[in-house]
Amino acid sequence: MQRTPLTSADNINKFSHERSPENVPTVCVRSINIHDDLPDCAGCGRCCHLVVELRPGDLVPEELVVTHDGARCMDQHSDGACVALHPVTRLCTIYETRPQTCRDFNRGESLCRQILGRPSLVG
Repeated sequence: MQRTPLTSADNINKFSHERSPENVPTVCVRSINIHDDLPDCAGCGRCCHLVVELRPGDLVPEELVVTHDGARCMDQHSDGACVALHPVTRLCTIYETRPQTCRDFNRGESLCRQILGRPSLVG
């Protein structure tokens, strides 16, 4: 199995993805959980229902890309889920090359809490 190095973008909920022999993503979770009211990122997938516009330098497979009003975006299934979200594990199948927008999304921040229907923390 291949381990992915952790980066600072993995933030509080640190995890690395692995692949099973059937090429299904699995995850090893090491969580520093300061957001006890939120689920772990790994396996949640709620943020993967947002439209993700690709930025210059994003290297995702072209078969996962669509164009909306001239902007290149990750394609989505009819339920709004990103096509890179595994339907069973709820893990990103292109984690190593996921778009920068996805890398920048942080568990517990305002948008995360909004998606999950949780109140924002006042800092």
